[in-house]
Amino acid sequence: MTSQIELPLLLTAAEINRKIFAVNPRTLKRWQAAGKIEGHLINGKWRFNRESLLAYLSDSPPTPPEPVIALPSKRPVGRPRLVLQTEAV
Repeated sequence: MTSQIELPLLLTAAEINRKIFAVNPRTLKRWQAAGKIEGHLINGKWRFNRESLLAYLSDSPPTPPEPVIALPSKRPVGRPRLVLQTEAV
């Protein structure tokens, strides 16, 4: 038998971070503004609908992070040198 955590219908960003998954509050607000999840401003705090959040998360597969390719630095290392070309005698 698996036990499930009983979550309230409306969750703050902090509750979502603690109980569901780590996400930036700005991301939640962007999803709400885009109509992906339902959210309400109550007493100065954003509250997000649990059902719409879980439905959105189950519909969108996780995207793998973009690979990071380190490029060589274009900044010269050390002091610049003056190279003189002389004619061979």
